[in-house]
Amino acid sequence: MGLIVCENLFLLFPNSSEGNLAKSKAYIVSESALADAAQALGLEEFVQMSAGEAASGGRRRRSILADAFEAVIAAVYLDCGIRVARRVCETPFSR
Repeated sequence: MGLIVCENLFLLFPNSSEGNLAKSKAYIVSESALADAAQALGLEEFVQMSAGEAASGGRRRRSILADAFEAVIAAVYLDCGIRVARRVCETPFSR
Protein backbone atom coordinates (compact mmCIF):
# COMPACT_ATOMS: atom_id res chain seq x y z
CA MET A 1 0.00 0.00 0.00
CA GLY A 2 2.67 2.47 1.02
CA LEU A 3 4.68 2.02 -2.17
CA ILE A 4 1.66 2.47 -4.41
CA VAL A 5 0.37 5.48 -2.48
CA CYS A 6 3.81 7.15 -2.47
CA GLU A 7 4.22 6.57 -6.19
CA ASN A 8 0.80 8.04 -6.97
CA LEU A 9 1.31 11.05 -4.74
CA PHE A 10 4.69 11.78 -6.31
CA LEU A 11 3.23 11.52 -9.82
CA LEU A 12 0.20 13.66 -8.97
CA PHE A 13 2.10 16.31 -7.01
CA PRO A 14 5.70 16.36 -8.34
CA ASN A 15 6.40 19.83 -6.96
CA SER A 16 5.11 19.13 -3.47
CA SER A 17 7.56 19.01 -0.59
CA GLU A 18 8.64 15.72 0.93
CA GLY A 19 6.92 16.70 4.17
CA ASN A 20 3.59 17.36 2.47
CA LEU A 21 3.80 14.09 0.55
CA ALA A 22 4.60 12.21 3.76
CA LYS A 23 1.62 13.76 5.55
CA SER A 24 -0.67 12.87 2.67
CA LYS A 25 0.60 9.30 2.58
CA ALA A 26 0.14 8.94 6.34
CA TYR A 27 -3.47 10.08 6.03
CA ILE A 28 -4.27 7.80 3.08
CA VAL A 29 -2.81 4.67 4.68
CA SER A 30 -4.04 5.50 8.17
CA GLU A 31 -5.81 2.90 10.26
CA SER A 32 -9.05 4.80 9.85
CA ALA A 33 -8.88 4.98 6.05
CA LEU A 34 -7.88 1.33 5.68
CA ALA A 35 -10.56 0.17 8.13
CA ASP A 36 -13.16 2.11 6.12
CA ALA A 37 -11.98 0.40 2.92
CA ALA A 38 -12.14 -3.00 4.65
CA GLN A 39 -15.70 -2.33 5.81
CA ALA A 40 -16.69 -1.18 2.32
CA LEU A 41 -15.51 -4.54 1.01
CA GLY A 42 -17.20 -6.47 3.80
CA LEU A 43 -13.90 -8.00 4.94
CA GLU A 44 -15.10 -8.28 8.55
CA GLU A 45 -17.14 -11.30 7.49
CA PHE A 46 -14.04 -13.18 6.33
CA VAL A 47 -11.52 -12.45 9.10
CA GLN A 48 -10.67 -15.60 11.04
CA MET A 49 -10.54 -15.05 14.80
CA SER A 50 -11.23 -16.85 18.03
CA ALA A 51 -14.78 -17.03 19.34
CA GLY A 52 -13.77 -14.86 22.28
CA GLU A 53 -12.31 -12.15 20.04
CA ALA A 54 -15.39 -12.21 17.83
CA ALA A 55 -17.69 -12.05 20.87
CA SER A 56 -15.82 -9.03 22.22
CA GLY A 57 -16.37 -7.07 19.00
CA GLY A 58 -13.22 -8.05 17.14
CA ARG A 59 -14.96 -7.86 13.77
CA ARG A 60 -15.59 -4.15 14.33
CA ARG A 61 -12.12 -3.36 15.71
CA ARG A 62 -10.54 -0.78 13.41
CA SER A 63 -7.00 -2.08 13.82
CA ILE A 64 -8.05 -5.59 12.78
CA LEU A 65 -9.97 -4.29 9.77
CA ALA A 66 -7.05 -2.11 8.66
CA ASP A 67 -4.64 -5.04 8.98
CA ALA A 68 -7.02 -7.27 7.03
CA PHE A 69 -7.22 -4.77 4.19
CA GLU A 70 -3.44 -4.45 4.02
CA ALA A 71 -3.15 -8.24 4.02
CA VAL A 72 -5.51 -8.49 1.05
CA ILE A 73 -3.47 -5.93 -0.89
CA ALA A 74 -0.27 -7.82 -0.03
CA ALA A 75 -1.82 -11.11 -1.19
CA VAL A 76 -2.90 -9.52 -4.47
CA TYR A 77 0.62 -8.17 -4.95
CA LEU A 78 2.26 -11.52 -4.22
CA ASP A 79 -0.17 -13.49 -6.35
CA CYS A 80 -0.74 -11.11 -9.28
CA GLY A 81 2.04 -8.52 -9.20
CA ILE A 82 2.35 -4.80 -8.75
CA ARG A 83 0.15 -3.79 -11.71
CA VAL A 84 -2.89 -5.59 -10.37
CA ALA A 85 -2.17 -4.39 -6.82
CA ARG A 86 -2.09 -0.82 -8.16
CA ARG A 87 -5.48 -1.29 -9.82
CA VAL A 88 -6.97 -2.64 -6.59
CA CYS A 89 -5.54 0.24 -4.56
CA GLU A 90 -6.83 2.79 -7.05
CA THR A 91 -10.36 1.36 -7.04
CA PRO A 92 -12.79 3.46 -5.00
CA PHE A 93 -14.54 1.32 -2.41
CA SER A 94 -18.04 2.09 -1.27
CA ARG A 95 -20.87 0.04 0.11
